[in-house]
Amino acid sequence: MPRYPHPQQKAEIAKRQKDVTVLLLNRVPQYEIADKLHVNKATISRDIKAIRAQWGKEAQLNLSCHIDRELAELDRMELEAATLFQTAKKEGKAGGNTAGYWYKSRLDTKKMRIDLLGLDKLTSITVQKMLASEKTSDDKIIELKEAILSSLNKTD
Repeated sequence: MPRYPHPQQKAEIAKRQKDVTVLLLNRVPQYEIADKLHVNKATISRDIKAIRAQWGKEAQLNLSCHIDRELAELDRMELEAATLFQTAKKEGKAGGNTAGYWYKSRLDTKKMRIDLLGLDKLTSITVQKMLASEKTSDDKIIELKEAILSSLNKTD
């Protein structure tokens, strides 16, 4: 097959891959798919590889969209809690447990954000490695800080 297929060939490939997808989802073995579509098994293998790559991209995009929605919801919740706390403060009703409740709510929201982004896993692994190392406490703290900053930069 040419490296850059003609538009008509692209359409044929797309149709064949659609047919392969249907058969693949019905658990038809590759050799049967090749027989049914009158192409060789290597072509079907390439099609399946391309289909799975596309599924992977779509799954990643769906996960990213889900994470974005959840982060937006956490932002909204945090803003709402802050607004309620500021209103209570202005009205003189922020005494007693109100401040504690606000900070607990804020920390809970931050914990949810950390869990959603998977930052807790990275830092727990980093902490385990640090504890096992022979470095001084100051070096360990600096290493942990750098690991956290690095993980935050990767999620931006």
